Amino acid sequence: MKITIIGTPTLPDLLDPINLFNEVFQKFEKGPDKYLYDVSSTNKKIHNRKDTTLFKVNNGSRLIAAAIGYERYSSYFHIWRIAVKKVFRGQGIGSQIYEEIEKFAKKKGYKGVTINTNNRYRLNLELLIKRGYEIYDVNNRGKYVNDPKIMLKLGFN
Repeated sequence: MKITIIGTPTLPDLLDPINLFNEVFQKFEKGPDKYLYDVSSTNKKIHNRKDTTLFKVNNGSRLIAAAIGYERYSSYFHIWRIAVKKVFRGQGIGSQIYEEIEKFAKKKGYKGVTINTNNRYRLNLELLIKRGYEIYDVNNRGKYVNDPKIMLKLGFN
């Protein structure tokens, strides 16, 4: 499957990825309103960030995986959101997206890639560790007291 890379995505570019993120993340959350994104709030989050990039994987005309990232800490590319439809997991699609993101970040001259996750996304956490990402911090304060935010990074040599 081919990965489409869209630099500086527009509002129409975000529609299908936002729906995918909502579909995937709601299954991990307690309550129907958790992790609901809309195009406007997502656009505000990523607007004016350097190197905002959308990575999409389609199966025919159907979006099955997506990731959005941007520059963070002035020298790292940060993966803000990544999702793969459940029926397509275990087929290497997540690994392919991470590989494309890492190639993109290297080509742009970043020192590495960062991502935040937690234990609810255990398969993703395991995949990141297998890919060489290392935990550099854990936030277990405030809203993260019951579900710590795990911060990982992959440095380039």
